[in-house]
Amino acid sequence: MSKAQSKLKASIDRIEIKIANLVKSINELETKVSEQTDELNGFRLLAQNKALIKRLDNIGKRMLALTIKDAVATEVALCYPSSAAAILRLRDESDEFWIERDRWTIDDWAKYIFDIERGAYA
Repeated sequence: MSKAQSKLKASIDRIEIKIANLVKSINELETKVSEQTDELNGFRLLAQNKALIKRLDNIGKRMLALTIKDAVATEVALCYPSSAAAILRLRDESDEFWIERDRWTIDDWAKYIFDIERGAYA
């Protein structure tokens, strides 16, 4: 083999090594991109789960408020039919209003409604 051919072969060998290293680097980058994509998808799922949990929590609070509102309206209407107007006023109160009073007894509600009827909360 001549000196020129040896130089050419050495150059080709170096280029092949560089190409092999580039292919290896590309494969490593593809692996990293895949891992980061998986991690990003995990974060997206986590964010979606947190949003879903928050929505479910809000739905639970809303259901609690509606349950309390229904129970109070039913009990007060049965026990104190003359208080219907006050019950209608209470119907428009916020969910927080109802949730804050979720431990009230029917007597607590009756007193509150009687106070409304007397104009104490006007």
